[in-house]
Amino acid sequence: MNSRKAIATMLTAVLLLAAAAGPALAGPLSFLPGAKGGKEAVPAPYVPGEVIVKFKPGVEAAEAKNLLFTTHRDLDLVEKKALPDGASVFKTGGDVPETIEALNKDPRVEYVQPNYIYHSSEVKVNDPLYNLQWGLVNSQYGSRAPQVWNDATGEGIIVAVIDTGVDYNHPDLANNIWRNTGEVAGNGEDDDGNGFVDDTVGYDFIGSDFLNSQPDNDPMDELGHGTHVAGIIAAVAGNGEGVAGVSPGVKIMPLKAADRNGVFTTGAIVAAIEYAAKNGARVVNMSFETPEFDRLMYNAIKDHPGILFVAATGNEGQDNDTSPYYPAGFSMDNVIDGVTYPALPNIISVAALADPAGPNRGGLANFSNYGLKSVALAAPGEGILSTVPTFDGAGVALAVYDEVYGDRVMLWGFGAEALEDPSAGTSTSGAVYGSVVRAVYNFLGIAPEETKIKPLLVVDDDQSGEKIDTPYGPITLPDASNLYLNALSTAGYVYTTCQVALGKDCPPVDVAAHAGVLWFTGMAPGSAWHWDGISGLVVDSPNLTVNDQVYLANYLENGGRIFLSGWAAADGAGDFVNDYLHAQMTGQSYNLLAADGLAEPYEGVSYAFVFPAYFSLFLPDSPAAKIALRSQPYASWDGTSMAAPFVSGGAALALSRALALGVVLPPGQLISILKQSVTSLDSLRDKVSSGGTLDLKQTVDRVNSLPSSSGGTTGGGGGGGAPVPQSKVETAPGTAELKATGEAQKAEVLNGLVTVDIPAGALPRDAGLSVTVAAETPANLPPGAVAASPMLKLGTTAPLARPVKIGIKYDSSRLGSLDPRMLQVFRQNDDGTWVAVGGRLDREKGAVVVELSHFSSYAVFALKKNFSDAGAHWAQRDIELMAARGITGGYEDGTFRPEKPVSRAELAALLVKLLGLSEVRPESPTFADVEPSAWYYGAVETAARGGLLAGDGRNFRPDATLTRQEMAAVMVRLAGLSGSAPAASFADEKEIAPWARQAVAAAYARGLMRGVNDRLFAPGSMVTRAQCATLLARLGDRLGLFEEAITLEGRLVMSTVERPHYELLVGDKNYVLLEDPSDLVLSLWLKAHLSQNIRVRGYLLPGPSIYMRGPVLRVIGAGSTSL
Repeated sequence: MNSRKAIATMLTAVLLLAAAAGPALAGPLSFLPGAKGGKEAVPAPYVPGEVIVKFKPGVEAAEAKNLLFTTHRDLDLVEKKALPDGASVFKTGGDVPETIEALNKDPRVEYVQPNYIYHSSEVKVNDPLYNLQWGLVNSQYGSRAPQVWNDATGEGIIVAVIDTGVDYNHPDLANNIWRNTGEVAGNGEDDDGNGFVDDTVGYDFIGSDFLNSQPDNDPMDELGHGTHVAGIIAAVAGNGEGVAGVSPGVKIMPLKAADRNGVFTTGAIVAAIEYAAKNGARVVNMSFETPEFDRLMYNAIKDHPGILFVAATGNEGQDNDTSPYYPAGFSMDNVIDGVTYPALPNIISVAALADPAGPNRGGLANFSNYGLKSVALAAPGEGILSTVPTFDGAGVALAVYDEVYGDRVMLWGFGAEALEDPSAGTSTSGAVYGSVVRAVYNFLGIAPEETKIKPLLVVDDDQSGEKIDTPYGPITLPDASNLYLNALSTAGYVYTTCQVALGKDCPPVDVAAHAGVLWFTGMAPGSAWHWDGISGLVVDSPNLTVNDQVYLANYLENGGRIFLSGWAAADGAGDFVNDYLHAQMTGQSYNLLAADGLAEPYEGVSYAFVFPAYFSLFLPDSPAAKIALRSQPYASWDGTSMAAPFVSGGAALALSRALALGVVLPPGQLISILKQSVTSLDSLRDKVSSGGTLDLKQTVDRVNSLPSSSGGTTGGGGGGGAPVPQSKVETAPGTAELKATGEAQKAEVLNGLVTVDIPAGALPRDAGLSVTVAAETPANLPPGAVAASPMLKLGTTAPLARPVKIGIKYDSSRLGSLDPRMLQVFRQNDDGTWVAVGGRLDREKGAVVVELSHFSSYAVFALKKNFSDAGAHWAQRDIELMAARGITGGYEDGTFRPEKPVSRAELAALLVKLLGLSEVRPESPTFADVEPSAWYYGAVETAARGGLLAGDGRNFRPDATLTRQEMAAVMVRLAGLSGSAPAASFADEKEIAPWARQAVAAAYARGLMRGVNDRLFAPGSMVTRAQCATLLARLGDRLGLFEEAITLEGRLVMSTVERPHYELLVGDKNYVLLEDPSDLVLSLWLKAHLSQNIRVRGYLLPGPSIYMRGPVLRVIGAGSTSL
């Protein structure tokens, strides 16, 4: 939801949904048990004027039909449709029984029968959330998919979902997941010979981090986006679970091409497309976009004309006709660098239709892109309820017992007002009474009799009566106190109350005076807030103020017992939540539907919630905490990513019906039918080419009217016009010349192949600078080098006074699976050999950038370094990256020896190479144990003088092996980290030397180092060569050594489109911010500075993403600004 804020949704959704909800669908459903030929499906009246004739085996059908027409002229027989197995439907002018009797006497006929009409069994959809799926059930704006389920359910069709993966174990998806029956699970072999080992349910083409891509055979969803998309298409219907999909008989092929942050790469997408094509997918859903025209993706789609590709238009609220986003933009002609790429006939782009219960009332969603030429139609895309991963590790309620202090805490990520309970706590069988009393009596161990001596303290912190301004008018926070007080009174508890005023604290809590504390914050987002017209709701102070946290901490340290509830009760109290409640808050959402009990006091019970309820998710932060309640895996999300799967599911229904009728339906014809079959809406007339939204009843009706095919295959679709050139840099022969102005100047030459950035004073006025393509293919490449650019000769008519920044575009198609960060600029020596001069990757421009202090001949190479003992190592990618950039090397026997410890001298050499420092070799050594003749002399002196490494007085100990705590100190020093950090919670924390504890804490908090496992840091363990390669790769990434980083200043906001994420508003442009989840300090800092003006530094990611809200920036640092 782009403009609707979560708090507004939370408070108004119940009323809106109550007004919009309709009766359950009462029609028969063919996919349910007993239908289509089951015992309860009995012949009913036949089609008037039609019979089905089956000729005997060996009879030539065409000749037999002609004789039939001649012999039985009085019946006026006309063939209507050919059926499988040699049968045909004939129209007859006679009575059906008389026609059957006459034709059965014909010697060429095996049998004749009526064209029976079948009715499936009268079974209603029993999916409990079905009525909340407006995209299915709304008669005016919904897709009308259920109305065609008697004709088609998607059976026999495979839909590939190229996304963040799919939770293939989800109870509402497991039975509709495609299974590779040719593969034997877990035997480590490629049984079906398709090139993939143990790919039983699809494939993961990217891994968890696109920077360290590690494909495998497990396409499990790490983010939730792909699971939500898959549920819209194919959630199992009629199974009594959750929701129903548009096409509940289809098979979903999970293809993971996005990492845990929702970032895709071209290579992963193209590989997924090829996999889908080779394994029988008829439809491919692509709920992602990029503003960059991707030739490889274009070609991959073009090369498979028999597959329909369904693409989301994007969520920028822009016109795709003038500012196209891809792959949706492939549906129209594109002119790139003077080359025309014709519109592809097998891709359809989909806009998002707004929730009829929302402010746009079924119009175009305010976040949705559109385009009268490029966008075909709209489909439901706001407030879409579907499946999400099962959140195995997180819960919405934690039960905490700290054996050290003896305190107990029941922590709810929701409030009692979210529970579905008409009795409001007065009934002992109601959800409010049951859940509250279970917490107080069963878990906190407080009996009513005890409170007659020491009463409970009930802290009313819900700010009831206060108002929150929204774009739709003010919302008054409700009073939640009666729910808790009713439950306690009904159970016989004695209590005193403390009502907390807006922005105030609760008085200190006394263990001697109170048996326990029940503290609820209701729907309050904090103890103080304001509404900002741009950022929406801004929380100025958390519900638990600083003083509240201090009072409660003291109370718990004395064995106190607390029940804390509210969707934002723990928000903003990070250290208190971690240290005293033993919890980590992993996120918030507004879509909780129900929760199931996993541990006491809720084991075995379930609670339904008003829909939708806002809630927080928690992870236990220590063994003292256990998940007491876990949310059910369904969520309501917004985005064009949700609209596209409606069309993918609808296309599967049409293809399924065509398959049953023996009709060939190529993608181009199917797109035409989908566009002709829309429900026309005035709000879409000037927004999409069809002028309407998806209508699957009309779509399948049109398929039913198609003539049967006389032959051919189920493929087809035609090409996309003229051949498309391969993805390569377009170069122009000859020389480009620039004349210096003496001031700062930038230019692109040779059709954009080279960019030149001359700083002021680098060249005198009127001096010349030339760039020449010396050779399309460089010669005499170093061993293992892959040339990714032509050879370029650069020259000037005057010497350079300052370095000039040069950017050289590279040909990504030559890299294959190589990490583009391996690319460097190389200089050719006079003898024809090449030497690396460095360079940083500019992903946005597809170039390698380097600063040159003098000019010569250059080219861009990637060095591929393979080691015999690192091929399957966990650190393989980092090892090869460090080797490719010349930072580390191997041994003469071709090994890397990844488990060999690193010495201090070796680390000095690695750091000097990593930072690109020139070695210094003074006449007199700094350290007594480092001789000038030692191979590491220059590196040690350089590292010591640069403050990278220190010695012990006069000694450096060059041969001593490096420990992990020493490495932490080095990492923190080089990263420039300062200030304190909370101690890392490792079981061996006491083994960390006092001098290293702050460094270890800082390295862990900033995501630079992790433990050897979840429990141990192993401070005294030796750092191996593999660990060192990974740590230096991580450090180089954080320092911007391998890629061009940019710095932006703007306002930090939160968006809930697709999934909750940060955005930076820079002028009129949105930047989607991706944070490193291991950088705890950055995460907390961003959260604390929401709605403020900040400065961020990071890498632009030009590839596709699920967010479709603007450029994506991977954040590596942030700070305050004076904006």
